[in-house]
Amino acid sequence: MTDTDTHPSMDASRIGQLSFTERPISPLQDQVLIELEPLVAMSGLLHIPETANRKARCRAARVIAVGPGAFDKRGQRIPMDYSAGDRVLVKGDPGWVIGPYRMVRQGAIEAPLEEGVVVE
Repeated sequence: MTDTDTHPSMDASRIGQLSFTERPISPLQDQVLIELEPLVAMSGLLHIPETANRKARCRAARVIAVGPGAFDKRGQRIPMDYSAGDRVLVKGDPGWVIGPYRMVRQGAIEAPLEEGVVVE
């Protein structure tokens, strides 16, 4: 039996079919795994493509997982400001893509968001 028989997440032919729970990701240091919320459709006559001002736009996101925090110069762990389930505001099209998720550093998060706040 090979490793791919015992670990289905290592079978390259199934990577796109696996759910997030079958291949969990644990962020390291001050990394945060987020899921961007869909953009709110605004009614109007002029349609501006999402890619037109991607870097300037702020987006709401949900924190999926956080790392344990980075270390300071004395070797002490710096605690994370956010935890799984928090709603946050990020600028532009942040981080690198992992399926439907994004991995960003804690510093890329602009602010916490209260439930019900709409980001346009």
